[in-house]
Amino acid sequence: MTTTLTETPAGAVTQQRVRPPITRLGVGLGILAVGALVLIVVSWRATGFGVGVLFSGLGEMWTFLRSTLPPHFSSADYSLGHMLGDVASTVSMAVLGTALAMVLSIPLGFLAARNTTPHPVVRAVARTIVTACRAVPDIIFALIFRDALGIGVLPGILALGLHSIGMLGRLYGDGIEQAPPGPRQAVMASGAGRLQTICASTVPFASPQILSNALYRLDINLRSSVVLGFVGAGGIGFTLQAAMNTLQFQLAIGIVLVMTVLILIMELLSALLRSALIGNDTVRTGRRWISFRKQSRSRGNTMPFDPGRVRPHWTGARVGKASIPYLVLVVLGLAWWDAQVPVSELLSSPGAIAHAVTQYFPPDFTTAGSLLRQGMWQSFVTAVMGTFVGGLIALVISFFAARNIANSWVYRVVRVLLVIGRSIPELIVAIMFVVAVGPGVLAGVFALIVGTIAFLAKLMSDNLEEANPGPRGAIRSTGAGAGQEVVAAVVPPALPGIVGNLLYMLDVNFRASALLGIVGAGGIGFLLAQTVQTFDYRTTGAIVTTTFVIVLLIEQLSNWARRALN
Repeated sequence: MTTTLTETPAGAVTQQRVRPPITRLGVGLGILAVGALVLIVVSWRATGFGVGVLFSGLGEMWTFLRSTLPPHFSSADYSLGHMLGDVASTVSMAVLGTALAMVLSIPLGFLAARNTTPHPVVRAVARTIVTACRAVPDIIFALIFRDALGIGVLPGILALGLHSIGMLGRLYGDGIEQAPPGPRQAVMASGAGRLQTICASTVPFASPQILSNALYRLDINLRSSVVLGFVGAGGIGFTLQAAMNTLQFQLAIGIVLVMTVLILIMELLSALLRSALIGNDTVRTGRRWISFRKQSRSRGNTMPFDPGRVRPHWTGARVGKASIPYLVLVVLGLAWWDAQVPVSELLSSPGAIAHAVTQYFPPDFTTAGSLLRQGMWQSFVTAVMGTFVGGLIALVISFFAARNIANSWVYRVVRVLLVIGRSIPELIVAIMFVVAVGPGVLAGVFALIVGTIAFLAKLMSDNLEEANPGPRGAIRSTGAGAGQEVVAAVVPPALPGIVGNLLYMLDVNFRASALLGIVGAGGIGFLLAQTVQTFDYRTTGAIVTTTFVIVLLIEQLSNWARRALN
């Protein structure tokens, strides 16, 4: 709402408030907000969410935690060397699966983005492929490839690769759509073709997000590869399952601690690479804003301009950025060597993979119709509550985890805590809450809240870190305080990404709630586990198909909300 000054015929000046016009888009956003509020209230009542029951079960949770201490890193028939070998296989599986997803997701992201797709039909097909990959749980992919290729690391690589397309393709497409139109129009005005325009204007803008999201997906895949080991996909997951089945909780917590260290290392590498690619970020320390990159100690220590030199000087920043591709190739080569991927077996098995897929179709919606509907509803309301409560907490924490907003020490501490939260497998968290509050959807809600805080706070803080420092400097020059600067220059450009990530987290939690039911945390997971164990693959296909439809609806809602906010 704005205020204008108008002059009456008598010469007096009056003030009139000018209200923005009521548009179809504004009405749609209002309906969306009201619908979201109603859905949250319904989910709150359906899940019986409350923190009182959690406090009453802290004693049982503490008893369970005491049974896991002190952690063991070996046993009578399992040495530390065996554990490190299994961890290496798990890391190789995650690295190769993420690389496969990244290679396939980049072209899908450009085809799925509204501003780079060659045709709306191509965009719809690309979005459908991405949504389908995200809707099928990675454990289902692992079962399909295990039946076709046998037990080993290869089914895990393919499962992680295909399932990760659902996340990376979505985030890449959304990030490309956020590219400012100005550079694109300038390049087109110079006579460049479509491909040249994309390479010159869109790729430089999207490159930091592409690498950042790939690194983020890598630490997700590190956790997921542990779960895939439960179904014979290799790695440390098989040992973790055996330890839990034989009540060796001390060995299980030792495995979790090792994975925590790995994910912490991955977070540090991610921060360094983001710093190298995003550029000259700023960090608030005390009352001063300083450059995140170390500047030269001597103001006069600048390199003179050499008109005869075409290439820029080799500075430390340039060397670091240029070495990134070679570092990635070395890591991929080591992972390939460790995994020992049987390429010949993979090339000769399309028929076996196709046969394994056909077992799930046509889906059977009648055999377990009532259980299917009840389980899907429980999974949905569990995901809504977990996303809502976890998202609110994550939004607050994201300001303390953003490098360009928080104090440097606060930033480091919060990031480490988020890494620890992300490193604990979802099934372990769900078991802890089942012990505390009993089996049911409430345990699933608490488990999803923990996972949402750890993952969404990182994504939101990354959105905040990508704010352009130019508007911040302009607002700061007017005498605005730090809080005003963040609210006016950091939050608005990050808002579409935050909303998109929140809706993306909803369908992530919906799929995660299906797996949590395996350990008694409610939802469709119990029926899913039963159908897999009894080889009722057509009912499993019905679960996957229903999940796909719900995820597709959330995808369309997310796309509309992002366009409305941009």
